[in-house]
Amino acid sequence: MRIGRIEVVGGEADGRTLQVVVEDEGFRVIEHGQLTDRMIARAEGRLLAPVVPRQVILIAMNYAAHAAETGMAPPDAPAILCKTANAISAPDAPIVLPAMAPDEVDYEGELVIVIGREVKNLSDDEALDAVLGYTCGNDVSARDCQFRLDKQWTRAKSFDTFAPIGPWIETRAGSS
Repeated sequence: MRIGRIEVVGGEADGRTLQVVVEDEGFRVIEHGQLTDRMIARAEGRLLAPVVPRQVILIAMNYAAHAAETGMAPPDAPAILCKTANAISAPDAPIVLPAMAPDEVDYEGELVIVIGREVKNLSDDEALDAVLGYTCGNDVSARDCQFRLDKQWTRAKSFDTFAPIGPWIETRAGSS
């Protein structure tokens, strides 16, 4: 199943944001967590980021080739950092370069794991049960902030539009 969010374009619902299941023939509306029979035509909906998360947690430097590419040694344990939620944007939205750090913007394609419920202190065996599904992400970074100006990563990765995700969440239930 492909779960997404759309902005309705045109008609009496113009500008309204809806949670939907993305189907070949259009968007099937989800209301109050339930799939309805209501369909929105593809031309009447613009895909947004499929979720608006409370937090975005990144695992950095988690493969040797990327560490070598940056000239850094791979860490002994995964480096965990955050990207602020304002960075989330639609998969086809423009990336806005920050005025204070426009010259060294870089990007990496990422697998985004979407956690579907509030969880804490799960065992390894319980962890996959909390995964709603997966989507694509673009981890955009202002390398001048990251390596010269701030010498830390949060601001470099958290400018507005620096985390396009989507176009939908592919759930473990499979494609529609």
